[in-house]
Parts: sequence; structure tokens; C-alpha cells
Amino acid sequence: MGGARVLTVVAATALSLGGCSLLPPAPVVVTVDAPAPAVTGVVAPTPSARASSGSSSGDASGRDEGPGVEKPYVSGSRAWTEVAERTGPALVRIDVAGCDTRVVGSGCFVADDLVVTAGHVATGASALSVQYAGGVVSALVVGIDRTSDVAVLRTATPVAPAKVRLAGSGAPARKAVGLLGFPLGSFDLRATEATAGRGVAVDYGSIKATEAFVTDARVNDAVTGGPAVDASGAVVGLLTGPALWVSGLDTSADGRNAKLEALGQRPRTKRPATTADPAWLRSPAVVVPAAAVAADVARWRDAPSRDLLECYGDVAPPLGDSRAPTVEVRSGHSYARDVAAAISLQGQALNTGSDEVAFAVFTPDQQDRLEGLETWREDQAGRHWDHVTVRRLVGSGDVVDASVELRTRLDAAHRVEGRSCVVQEQQVQLRRSGGGWLIHRVTDAGPARPC
Repeated sequence: MGGARVLTVVAATALSLGGCSLLPPAPVVVTVDAPAPAVTGVVAPTPSARASSGSSSGDASGRDEGPGVEKPYVSGSRAWTEVAERTGPALVRIDVAGCDTRVVGSGCFVADDLVVTAGHVATGASALSVQYAGGVVSALVVGIDRTSDVAVLRTATPVAPAKVRLAGSGAPARKAVGLLGFPLGSFDLRATEATAGRGVAVDYGSIKATEAFVTDARVNDAVTGGPAVDASGAVVGLLTGPALWVSGLDTSADGRNAKLEALGQRPRTKRPATTADPAWLRSPAVVVPAAAVAADVARWRDAPSRDLLECYGDVAPPLGDSRAPTVEVRSGHSYARDVAAAISLQGQALNTGSDEVAFAVFTPDQQDRLEGLETWREDQAGRHWDHVTVRRLVGSGDVVDASVELRTRLDAAHRVEGRSCVVQEQQVQLRRSGGGWLIHRVTDAGPARPC
């Protein structure tokens, strides 16, 4: 693993990683051995933890220490709590790394291996991780509709624990809808009650939503791509707009201002004293009708997945194998899947030769400790991440410490004492900033052993 960079998902701090080109397709899957969470304020780690509302939770051995499970959080009528709980198992949180970007957004399963989200979320993906109720899985983009801001993704294996139902009628003008997604930097489903309003056409530049409707709610951009549902739980539309960026500074105001201008509202020209101000992160909730989503799903249901994007300076996949590492989570900590998703993203990027993308998953401090990209690249040469086990997490808030086991395969030129496969125990500290997690420190816990 080797290092990390602190993520702040509050606005864009573009990482100058170079341009993009096509990379050979790499269907990859990450499986996580963890129970499906209930729709709650924090991911439900274990059945025993779900039954408790205390301040700590643990795995079967009781070793983990971290935040407990909160009650379902719904902004609006209590009636939406039941709707959110029914729909929640079909929802996903998406983490996307590109050549000079890292964004997070929301989405939902429409088939066993198909996810829909906003086009803004999936654009420029060099690595793509999907958190769902059963774990974490890698995915590829099937298609992006630049006239509706809808993207269809295909997971490496059919893993959907549930699927949403797309409503057949048009926009529900002047009716109540629930806006569902993951705005808080973890697999923590939230629902916001809103009233559907007038139809609008929104132009973001490279992507447009020519037929959409505005609501009276304002939402965090990490909810972008999540569904808008009616009282029966049917999806009446998909939240459109810029995704929430993962980095250290708030520079994504232009994205929100584009949305405000498109809706005829005055752009914000002055930032608050703190970029973590929740009000600054919210923007008008605009929804693409379900009919447009259904049309794109029908168009791309049987289409092949697209290639991931290769960044300038990328190298050939180690061992000629571009599959992402599988990930097993044995921890019952509320953030265990969030940690697994970040590690999965880094491993997928490394295994496809996108070293710069993988290096950007480190905090700036860890990047300095590693003495820069080129030194780290040399250290990772000839290594293919095969499997990661997240054994234990301790911590809460924005800092967690994880006990991780990493299994790597080595090419002939980089074998350790003649071994082609080694297992390394590591202590990994991750830090959250805004909507994402970065690896801040990695320490080997003893010598590597043969597989």
C-alpha cells in the first residue's frame, strides 16, 4: 500500500496528473464479506450492533471500536423513513478516481449488474468503486448520456441485493418526493423530503439535462446520482448535477454556480470563512425524469462496457493482469466498507498501471513520506495486488486505524527470496475529509510471509 493523501470532499482541488487516453477493458470485482446494512444514520456493521444504539460497536470478537448505529435519518415527514428503508438496499455510493479528479456520488441498482447514476459522477473514470448493501464491487462505465446527465455502470459480477422500480409516468409536478443518497462521506443513507416543481433545462457545458424538474430542496452534491422516489418507493427521477469532489480545498464552486445560473438563480461569488460550511455544499435539487433514465437503461442494457481511462505516464499492468484485488472485510466497524472502498480504488488503479491515480489516494503527508510518485512507483514495480483483508478498525470521526492483510503476486524480476506470492500484515491509518477517505500512514507489522 505504502502511503496516503488526506481527502476533502468539499470541492475540487484538481490533482495535476496528466491527460487521459483509453486503457484496455478490465472487468474487476471486489467482494466484501459483510452483512447487508439497514438504512440507518451509519452503516449497520453486524446484527448485534444493529440492536444497539450505544456509542460503540464491534465485530464478533468485540475488538473494533467505533461509532454505533444511529436511527434512520429523514429530513421531512416520518412517512419517508419507511420508504427509505424499503428502497435503501438498492442504493449505492460511488467513488471515482480520474486522471486529475476524485469524486463521490450516489446511484442505484436497476438490474443485477447495472447501476444508474449521474453522468457527472462517472465521467473520466480511471478507477471506479461501488459500495452497496452487500459490500464493495468494482465497475465499468457502459454509457453516459450527455443530454440527460445519466450514466449506466456495470458491476464486475451481478451483486445487487435489491433493485429499484422506475416509475412509468412523467414528472410528479407539485407532489412530494423523497431524495435519497449518501451525503456525509460514508455509507450513511439520508432522505430529504421535497416538492417537485416546474420543468427546467439545465446546461452544465459538456453535459446537459434537457428535460428535468426542479424541487424546493437543497442537497449536498454527494447525493448527485441518487434517486428521487414517490411515496410507493418507485423512482420518479435521478438527481442531476456536479458530483462532490475529493481533495484538500474548496474549488468546485464553479460547478454549483453553473447549476444556479442554469436555474436562473444568482451565483455565489464569495466563499464562507470555512469550506466545510454545510450550507455552502448544498445546491438546488434538480431531477431527471424516470422516463429518460429508463430509455438509457434500455439502450445500454446489453451493450459492452467501456474501457477505463488511462492517464499520461501510466505503465503496463503488472503481470499483465488488470483485475482489481478482491477485498474481504472481517471488521464490524461502521466505516469498514468505506475503508475497503478506498483500498479497492487504489488497488484497481495500481493493477491497471494507473500509478498516478493510485498515488492520489494518499494524503499529501504520506506522499512526502514516500518521497514522491517515482520512488513509490519503483517500490510497487512488478507487484499485483491480489487480495486485501480488512481485519479490524479502531477510531471514529475523521480518523481510523485499520489492521490490513495484503496479498501480492510478484513477477520474476521482483520476487522476495524467490517467492512469487507474499502476504504482508500492515497497520493503515486513513483520514476522511469531506466525502472521501485517504490513506495517511502505512506501517508493516512484521516481515512478509509466503502465501
